[in-house]
Amino acid sequence: MDAIAGYISVILLIVTFSYLKDEIPSVNPYSWDPLFAQLDRFLHGGHDPWTLLQAILGSPYLTTLVNMAYHGWFVLIYMAVCLACIDRRDPNRSMTFLVAFALCWSIGGNLMAIIFSSVGPVYYQPFGFGDTFVPLVEFLHESHEISPVWALEWHQLLLDGYFNDGPISGISAMPSMHVATSVLLAIYGFSYSRWLGWSLTAFAVVIMLGSVHLAWHYAIDGYVSTALVFFLWWLAKKLTARFGPET
Repeated sequence: MDAIAGYISVILLIVTFSYLKDEIPSVNPYSWDPLFAQLDRFLHGGHDPWTLLQAILGSPYLTTLVNMAYHGWFVLIYMAVCLACIDRRDPNRSMTFLVAFALCWSIGGNLMAIIFSSVGPVYYQPFGFGDTFVPLVEFLHESHEISPVWALEWHQLLLDGYFNDGPISGISAMPSMHVATSVLLAIYGFSYSRWLGWSLTAFAVVIMLGSVHLAWHYAIDGYVSTALVFFLWWLAKKLTARFGPET
């Protein structure tokens, strides 16, 4: 029952997050993308980070594998939440993760997303910011002709949802919730064992690289997300120590 309750809670959290995400441009129109693109180039020696990744991930087959990991993120998230709900060996550990998880989505996914309203590289041109990332999008389409890149379907669904009132909408780049929650999973993993922590750290690195390679995010989205999660984990530990099950 605890696992079911946890699963339902995640669904409700994501639904609330998605609704608020849809309202971002109504509250604060998208405008931060040019600055984030410039910051990316400044932090990476004058290069757009995706161009540097081409030497590592510039293969259609590797792109497919990265995309698979990006989709596999959903499964790991649900598993982690259910584990935190049913694992009674260390109630404070479970509570810390759940509190940090909720803070990630509310502070990062909603509040910061509204403040730093941005669309990400894949939508840079459709939203009138320029053609800087057209070569990356073209690479993804060319790769898809050889090996599937499922991100392209989601790219189009969200774009149609925004401009044509489609069933799926809600565009937001900063911060990256894929990266934020993947880093959170890694921190949570270390609370169990070093091998689990390092395994999930490797997964978080793949997600961070994939967020750029699949044109969803600027690199700085992932950097900010990582810093945010370490702060939120610290805050969640403080809150759990003060109000948690063993107090």
